[in-house]
Amino acid sequence: MKQYEIILMSGTIGNILQLIGLIIVFIIILFATYYVSRWVGKSGLIQNSSSNIRVVETFRLSQTKYLQIIKVGEKRFFLIAVSKDDITYISELNEEDIAIVQDSMTENNFNFADILKKITSKDK
Repeated sequence: MKQYEIILMSGTIGNILQLIGLIIVFIIILFATYYVSRWVGKSGLIQNSSSNIRVVETFRLSQTKYLQIIKVGEKRFFLIAVSKDDITYISELNEEDIAIVQDSMTENNFNFADILKKITSKDK
């Protein structure tokens, strides 16, 4: 009977140790993900740093179809249709006809903590 109890305890202890090990691995993965995403964000590997082409506004027509106003250069605006498979030129727009709203969220000078504070302050 004692052998059975020892095997049962070692199985339970083994399961607990496996669970603790998995929790530690999960925490390590979370920290690694956090620091790698910060590094990628700071290094600019995924940023569009084009100073000549900028998307001013996007309007969703359906799940895979959008209308976009893009700014090319300093004063040229174009309306294009973007779908899953192609991009279609629609027309050139006058600068006077476009209302450009400068939003602090479109700037590249924000961080996650600022966004989280804005969201949580609206809920209260």
